[in-house]
Amino acid sequence: MLKLGRTSSGARADTLGAIVGSIAEAIWGIPEWMKQKALTYLPKDMREVLEAFRRQCPWRHTTRLAKKQEEQQKQRSEAIEYWTLGLGDSNKALNGGNPLPDKRKTATASSWKTIPMPEDSDEIAQVALDFWIPAAAMAVIRKGHIPAAMEDHWFMYCDEEYIRYFRSWTGICAFEAHYTSDGNDYRVDRLRISSDFAQYGANGAAAGAALFRYLVLAESGGNSALAWQQYIEAKEKM
Repeated sequence: MLKLGRTSSGARADTLGAIVGSIAEAIWGIPEWMKQKALTYLPKDMREVLEAFRRQCPWRHTTRLAKKQEEQQKQRSEAIEYWTLGLGDSNKALNGGNPLPDKRKTATASSWKTIPMPEDSDEIAQVALDFWIPAAAMAVIRKGHIPAAMEDHWFMYCDEEYIRYFRSWTGICAFEAHYTSDGNDYRVDRLRISSDFAQYGANGAAAGAALFRYLVLAESGGNSALAWQQYIEAKEKM
């Protein structure tokens, strides 16, 4: 407890304590044991005034603390989700390196052990798209994506009609995107999403399409940060 007196700067210690304490409480809260101890120093009439005030706004600190904890939990969840759905070696990314594997070898259907996209229409979601990929970016995508680290959660290969993304750990086909060319750039006109991928949070059409765009942009050097945010927003609306 602060005692009455002056600080080294000449101000009243009790006045500064009241000001700083109020600010600190708004930021960090007060431990319950400290609250109960402080109440023992108050006379009965002051305790009654305090209790009456608290009854008028019992939600104040509890609501603020709950919102802060909810936001922290959301940030942790999004960080974990980015790690599991992000593309490439996350350890390299954390150290400022390029997380993508080199493109010296072109990926093919036989480059990784995979499970094909289900044929049963009840097991897939089909989404119409109008997503254009510049020729330079498509040249990168055509090289595919062969994981070079355990932390890389994706395998991708591209043929003359489809871009196919698979989960590297399980081999399941998450996305199968059909594309055409106008002679210069490439247009993805439809996307199939496996229901097996629903466990990763991309079971909604909008969220699945946004995640696919993120993967393509991250692979080819586009604005993947914006696409990732669009995925998060679409998922929250599901």
